[in-house]
Amino acid sequence: MRSALTYEEWAHAAKMIDREAPKMNESDLYDVELVSNKLEELRHRRQEGSLRGIIFCMRADLVRNLGNMCNPELPICK
Repeated sequence: MRSALTYEEWAHAAKMIDREAPKMNESDLYDVELVSNKLEELRHRRQEGSLRGIIFCMRADLVRNLGNMCNPELPICK
């Protein structure tokens, strides 16, 4: 990748590395069920129109690395 002269060359090299790298199961890096449940709770509060409830939920849980969702090893979503 360091010797790539264009973005296309760099992207191709990155894809080749990704293919060869062992696949890590993302669910081992955070508590999928806990984060999913909290997301569902946020959706419910949004449907209710409860801004105060959303803020409370975020302060109480999400900001505190709920279920290890701030793990730096997690891939960045696009």
